Amino acid sequence: GANWKIFTSGKEKTVSTSNFCIDYYTGGMIMPGRNGSANSYDYGFNGMYKDDEIKGEGNSYDFGARMYDSRVMRFLSIDPKASAYPWQSPYVFAANNPISLIDENGLGPKGGREDFYKKMGKAALKSVNSIDNSNANKYKAIYILAQYRTENSFNLSPPGNNPFNIKGAGDKGTVKLKTHEFVNGKRVNKTAGFASYSSVEEGFTAYIDLLSENFNDAYNALGDDSKNVDDFTKGLRNGRLGTYATDPNYEKTIRSMTQGIIKDFENMFSDDLNAAKERLREAKDEYSQITDEIGSIERSIIGGIDLRGFDKVFKAMLLRDEIKDLAKEIEGIKNEQEMLQEFKENEGL
Repeated sequence: GANWKIFTSGKEKTVSTSNFCIDYYTGGMIMPGRNGSANSYDYGFNGMYKDDEIKGEGNSYDFGARMYDSRVMRFLSIDPKASAYPWQSPYVFAANNPISLIDENGLGPKGGREDFYKKMGKAALKSVNSIDNSNANKYKAIYILAQYRTENSFNLSPPGNNPFNIKGAGDKGTVKLKTHEFVNGKRVNKTAGFASYSSVEEGFTAYIDLLSENFNDAYNALGDDSKNVDDFTKGLRNGRLGTYATDPNYEKTIRSMTQGIIKDFENMFSDDLNAAKERLREAKDEYSQITDEIGSIERSIIGGIDLRGFDKVFKAMLLRDEIKDLAKEIEGIKNEQEMLQEFKENEGL
């Protein structure tokens, strides 16, 4: 097999790929019989430093903030940011969801669905809600998020900033990419020219323009609450210049993705609501404690001024503002949940 030069413990070493490659279970435990000897390299799962001295090879990793045991998929100490995730154990790895999330340094889950929806969800909402004369539910944008995921999965940096794999030229020209099409039911690999855009947001705008010009039924479905995802996908099939995609399962996949994305949004709103409620509870408890302390200080003063009271009053004022802001945040999340539920009912899901 091939040999690699690696640097470990400050020294250059040459190792065989047959001895170096390792397969892991989801949580980082080494698969028996599917790994070579990795003793010549100090790093393993997720690129983390291995601490093999006590627990054996590949069973303990230093994530920076905490030590991690890959056999039980648990950290050995409490997450320093545990207060941000009050609904889950402070010892879990990647929120118990290592397929969709990562934990870069032991400081809580990142990436996957949440980052995708924060970035691409915002872009989708902006582009769909810019449709002229549309008063439709804002979550009609889920249609194009489902199509994005069908085309590019959770990729936050699609090739050429082209989320929907539009062929032709964009504001930054054309880029050649490998792709495939279905001809007479058979998959054919090929290379084609795809549009390149200056930003992902520009790619979303170009896609809405493309629908308006060539896929009018799909475009209208985005702005009409009486239409559903099936109307949208049928519109993609019957464009002015032909079908949008040749994959025979394209419509079915988008519909399935739509259902999954609705569930993802429901889960995110539920998590956000739980976190906001917990922060509100903590703020109210702290406010109550401080106002009691202020009362005690005032009762203990007979003439003169106690500066401790001023500090407490100032802190109470900040907490009062925080409580108001959290109440507004909770109300906003509930409003989003209601709109999402209306969208879900309109879809018959």
